[in-house]
Amino acid sequence: MERFFGDGAQTYREGHLSRSAAVLPYGVAVEPLPAPRVRTPNATAAERHAMWQSMEKRYLPWRTYGDLERPSRGAFWQSQLHIYRAPFYYIDYTAPRCACALQMWASSYDDPAGTLERLRRALRPRRRSRIPQPGHERRPRQPLRTGALSRVVARAKEVLAV
Repeated sequence: MERFFGDGAQTYREGHLSRSAAVLPYGVAVEPLPAPRVRTPNATAAERHAMWQSMEKRYLPWRTYGDLERPSRGAFWQSQLHIYRAPFYYIDYTAPRCACALQMWASSYDDPAGTLERLRRALRPRRRSRIPQPGHERRPRQPLRTGALSRVVARAKEVLAV
């Protein structure tokens, strides 16, 4: 990084980490949204808005829309084109970020050589894809399980001094 960014390398790293972490709550909120839509295809607009509001309340509780009427009544999700075009996109986007990238990043502080070797093994071509299973030592935790990001969050707080 230093060769590319020079004196700005650490600023870049911190910004990249902040942006990577900031997208996670939204990704987790959006990820379950298609399932109720698929299970209840005849839901009314109000019912769909309520589905989104429940996700927002759980994963994005700090979000407010002030005097914006449509988002305030749960219609924010309708402005997200990917929900219509690729409804399960965030499963493929957020989960790998949680499962692999950020967990590998956190692991690299304690065991740089071991983390690099695990990354190399993970990137080898395989006959079938394999999501890491719980209980396997030194592998990323299942991304949607409780506690999967606790080590990542602790390390990010340390690095970002928050």
